[in-house]
Amino acid sequence: PAYAGARLGIDKLAARLGCTVRHWVPEKADDIDEQKALLRAALDEGPDGIVLVPAHGTALNPLVEEATGRGIPITSFVSRPVGVPVCFFAGSDDRE
Repeated sequence: PAYAGARLGIDKLAARLGCTVRHWVPEKADDIDEQKALLRAALDEGPDGIVLVPAHGTALNPLVEEATGRGIPITSFVSRPVGVPVCFFAGSDDRE
């Protein structure tokens, strides 16, 4: 149920803009293997973009790189991948 408010906000904005949103939400918080599987499934559908809250700094990097290599923009909030760029990040700058 983490980030339920953010998902609701995304749904409302998408409805206003006429967009379709699909949520890929892990059953278990911070389960890296589950998050990898969900991101793989999302990539297999060929989305126009992905909003990601990575549970680990580098574990999803190969999939993030695949997405960006395919022209699928990645936006992250709260946390971001380490060592791979994303199109946009919303959160605190606690790395410097």
